[in-house]
Formats: sequence, C-alpha cells, structure tokens
Amino acid sequence: PPRTETNQTRFMVVLAGRQVGKSLTSEYAIYCKAAYSPGHDHLTIADTRDRAQDLHQRVHHLHYRWPEEIRAPTAPSREVRQLTFDQEIGGRMRVLSAESGAGAIGQSPNSNHNSEIAWWADAPGQFTLLWPALIQSDNALVINECTPAPADAPSVEWWKDHCKDAKMGLGRLYYKFYPFWDGKRNTRPWPKHSKPTQEELSLLNKYSGQGLTLPNLAFRRFMMEQDAQLRRNPELFRIFYPFDDLSCWVGGIKSVLHPTLLTKHIEALDPTVTWAAPYVEWEAPEKG
Repeated sequence: PPRTETNQTRFMVVLAGRQVGKSLTSEYAIYCKAAYSPGHDHLTIADTRDRAQDLHQRVHHLHYRWPEEIRAPTAPSREVRQLTFDQEIGGRMRVLSAESGAGAIGQSPNSNHNSEIAWWADAPGQFTLLWPALIQSDNALVINECTPAPADAPSVEWWKDHCKDAKMGLGRLYYKFYPFWDGKRNTRPWPKHSKPTQEELSLLNKYSGQGLTLPNLAFRRFMMEQDAQLRRNPELFRIFYPFDDLSCWVGGIKSVLHPTLLTKHIEALDPTVTWAAPYVEWEAPEKG
C-alpha cells in the first residue's frame, strides 16, 4: 500500500457493489502474506459469525489446492476459525464476528480485513477498540470494505462517514470505489432486437465512458425482473449495485414514507373538494 509522510502504511477503504470480489480477493491476497511470513497474525472480522466462517472456509479451500511443492505446512490445530502455519515458515489467519460487542479488544494483528461494515451491529464501538491495535503499527495492512447500504443497516452512517474521511485522505486512510460493472458476474447477454429505454440511454450517456455497457444494463433489467423489492424501489439497485459513489447514498436517506408511495394519492386529489381529516380524537391535546 502507499505510505504517509511519516512512512506508515495507509489503510485501504473499498466501496463497491455486490459480486465484485472485494471480500474473497482480500482474503486470498493476504493468504500469501500469512503463509510465508513467520509470526504474521491476520485477523478478519465479518458482520456475522456465519459469514466470517464462510470466508475462512474458502481460504482453507484455497490452501488445500495450492501447489503442493510450495504449500506452507500447517501446525496441528483443532480450531475451526483459524489457519495456523508452521511457525518457522508462516503465521496464522483467524476470524471474528462483529456480533460480539468487544470482539476487537485486545488484538494486535499485522494485517486486518473488515468485511461488510455497514451491517456490523456497532461499527463505531468496534473500531474504537480496534484502532489502538493498528494505528501505531507502521507496517499494518488494513482493508475495510462494504457495499453502500440502505438506511436500516445498523452501521450505515458510520460507514458512509468513513468513506468520506477516506476520500479526503484523513489520517492513514485511502479510498477506492468500484462501480458494479467492474464485477465480471454483473452482466447478461443483451436481448436481440431490444432497444434501450430512455432511462437506459441516459445511463449509457452518463457512464459508458467509465465502463458501463449494454450487458451491464441487461443485468440491471434481469435483477429488476427477478427481485420484487428492486422493482418496487429502484433506488435500491443504485445502493447494492452503485453507478457512482454519490448517488449510491441517496436511497439511504431515512424517511417516513418513500415518495413513490405518495404519488397515486397526490394525483387522486380533487382541488374542488374540501378535505376533511378522517381521524378520531382519543384524548384532547394539552397546550405546551
């Protein structure tokens, strides 16, 4: 990673859509470091225990399919949430869940991968406990990553502010954004004899220079057809599959009612009819 003026490694903050490989690639990349660096301690924290273990199982899958002639030997261990290498050759990789409130306390990792942070139960509290273990380690390797998230995600406001801080280059942070079309799986064949809608043409005009293609828009159509929630609220697509790192947060603004729910009622209003509130007063209001 790049370094600060005082020669400390910068901590990478990745904002990206679903299915672009940000979690798995981070784990696979650090595997090489942990397997061949004696004493290296890598810590992964995911939003839930199940997801943490799933990521870790994929690392085991990689390890046992690594070329045998260069595969680092492992030390005997019964711990299922840890991969420990022979101490003369490598270090260890372990996982924790953000579900436990003080999961980050008392750690001293050489590298740290924090996954799907917006869905952590208490990201502000967890990072307050985690930062002291990393901030004074000049060579610590850190990746914080997540998709944008809707307003009901428990730590979405902290994640949004964290991305903003990284974009400004505060402290040791640096920032990377990847739109959804960087994910190779986020494409579908464009239907024959089909023409782009006016909305799709508008998106192409705005983003084709950055990499958006018709197969990406075909994927968008497919997801709208497949997922009823995306059909009802198309803004969610921009959250989970962002076009840019500004509009992806618009759908995350908290509101009582989504504007589309009010449209049919607004159009139904007859200006010639005086409206009378259909309510029942259960208790008279009191002044003040």
